[in-house]
Amino acid sequence: MDVGDMRNTQPPQSVVPAFKDYRQREWTWLDTLSNDFATYLATEPGEPLGSLAPADIRHRLRDVLYYGEVWALLRGLKPCVLFWFGRDDDIRWPSPRTAGSVASLVTVDWLADHPHYSQSGAQSRTWVKQVVLDDFIQRVVRPALGPLLVPYPQNEPFTASGDQTPRGLTGGTNPPLVRLGLTQILHPLTSPEMELQFTYICYNLDGPMVPLIERALLDPQNSTVSEAILQTVLDYPGSLPTSATQYPLVMEVSYCVMETRLGSATPKPRCLLSYCALQTQMTEIRDHFYRYRQIFQEIGLDIRLLL
Repeated sequence: MDVGDMRNTQPPQSVVPAFKDYRQREWTWLDTLSNDFATYLATEPGEPLGSLAPADIRHRLRDVLYYGEVWALLRGLKPCVLFWFGRDDDIRWPSPRTAGSVASLVTVDWLADHPHYSQSGAQSRTWVKQVVLDDFIQRVVRPALGPLLVPYPQNEPFTASGDQTPRGLTGGTNPPLVRLGLTQILHPLTSPEMELQFTYICYNLDGPMVPLIERALLDPQNSTVSEAILQTVLDYPGSLPTSATQYPLVMEVSYCVMETRLGSATPKPRCLLSYCALQTQMTEIRDHFYRYRQIFQEIGLDIRLLL
């Protein structure tokens, strides 16, 4: 793709209010997250709890916000977005006092009905991440994207769309809104790199990937999904190594915007989305980046490619 061939286009106005509301809600949610929960979300597996300074915690969390991926979903580039905060089953809360602060995040009635609530589970950092993720979905994703969401028949037996019209569509070649499905993967599902059970998935019901997404990720008969399928439905141009000789070729690719952070006068990159690729896939990476740069320019963001 030639950079000179890219044209400045305007996004459909129907998705702009939803995106602006989503981005504002996501920032507000992050800024009001308690220090306890922020610490657990920002601390990587293997890092001692308490090893990060408060400013480092907030800056690290800002790099995992989803609004970049949500914009790509609304603009039709990404077939779906997976919302999750990872799993760390070997990490425990340091004290009952901290574990008890879960109740301050959500209402007690809602917490009592939480599918992962148990006396033992309440001490697992994975459980805490799931509670925080559920709160994120309720306070950010559902209210912001609500006008675009088609109710998912969560209590009905799974039936793949197949060649039928995707669920919720009313027909027409140019619908006024992007129609989105939002649901949670409740059955055990793993990829070679991820545990996907209890992950939330938001996907474009107008797109051609609906049958693949529903068959690969939402059919409870499937307990595994390949990295190649995830790469396709998440619109990632790169791939993970398939042999030992490819491991030295792996690199992380990030699309970033430059911002000046608190306490520093030097602009630093903030990641909007990232994926892994091989050094031999630079052509695919370049073409993908140019497509994404064009849609981010529509909302005033000049993204950079960081390898």
